[in-house]
Amino acid sequence: MKKIQSAKPFAEPSDSNHTDEQLIAQAQFTANAFAKAYNRKHGVKLPIPVTIDWNLHLTKPKVAGMAHGLGFYISLNMALLREYPREIINRTIPHEIAHLAEMYEDNRLKRKSGDHGLVWASMMASMAQPVLKYHGMNTKNAVASYKAYKKANK
Repeated sequence: MKKIQSAKPFAEPSDSNHTDEQLIAQAQFTANAFAKAYNRKHGVKLPIPVTIDWNLHLTKPKVAGMAHGLGFYISLNMALLREYPREIINRTIPHEIAHLAEMYEDNRLKRKSGDHGLVWASMMASMAQPVLKYHGMNTKNAVASYKAYKKANK
């Protein structure tokens, strides 16, 4: 089973030399690569390029990512991407793309398989990804950023 590679590996996660533009480009590349792979391997038709909403940190600071079946797009937490680029790019994006592929199949087959059920787990395993339901990132800084944003925008 061939693992999908990101465009270029990042330096250590603590390395803060990446601009937001570089992080977004890397995330977009990875999301598109996984969507193409799921389309090819599972016969789904996820849109390429994958639409990514970058504002999850403004509403759910502890959540790394979310998949949305209506419109087939993903939301990512920009605050966590800045702090944990490897985790978001190598784990969260494939996790969310697997949800999109699952949602596509659920819609096509008129079924509901569950958020982290067997269909999602098999999608993850088929792409040589760990079947992890939740992230282990420390969200303290993301929550602090969220609170500061809320306070400034009252």
